[in-house]
Amino acid sequence: MDTVELQIVANGMNGEGIARENGKVFFVQSAIEGETVLAQITKQNKNYNNAVLEKIITESENRCQAKCEYYNKCGGCNLQHIKYQKQVQIKRQNVQNLFNKHKLNFQ
Repeated sequence: MDTVELQIVANGMNGEGIARENGKVFFVQSAIEGETVLAQITKQNKNYNNAVLEKIITESENRCQAKCEYYNKCGGCNLQHIKYQKQVQIKRQNVQNLFNKHKLNFQ
């Protein structure tokens, strides 16, 4: 499949990077908000594409080395490559998005 250069603008519920290009949303495994990446498209749908990270062109200041030696193999901890404070922000935003989706107040 195709390889594309993408600017990651957010992180999703599963820690994937989110980019928007030509009216489509891209979900890029292991990418972090603020990064520019090369990603290989693995699945194409009408409104979005799934992709895997091939190369980081511009690295986020929030990227760190995962502490677990099995991180890249296991898949159980999908945010270990992100500094802790940014992980907290991502999780808080995910909860806020869920509350907003269901029109509930969250403080």
